Amino acid sequence: MDECKPLVVGRLVRIADFDMLTIHDDAAVDDYAHVRAAEVRRGALRVAPVHIGAGATVCTRAVLGPGGIVPAAGASTRSLFSST
Repeated sequence: MDECKPLVVGRLVRIADFDMLTIHDDAAVDDYAHVRAAEVRRGALRVAPVHIGAGATVCTRAVLGPGGIVPAAGASTRSLFSST
């Protein structure tokens, strides 16, 4: 069985839709952050998984919405958006 590493969650963090949320080892969610996989915008419901990579940090007061990706620490974001 894999060993689980600690997740750091700050004070007054709001995490919604946890069944569509992937948080990898050594990730941190700082104080007052909002993480959600669903929202209503302009009358339409948008639902998409959220991914927080290993060693990544969601900073204080950050909002991570549907389809949000925080890459692993040290990872290049270029690979997330390239067509190759």
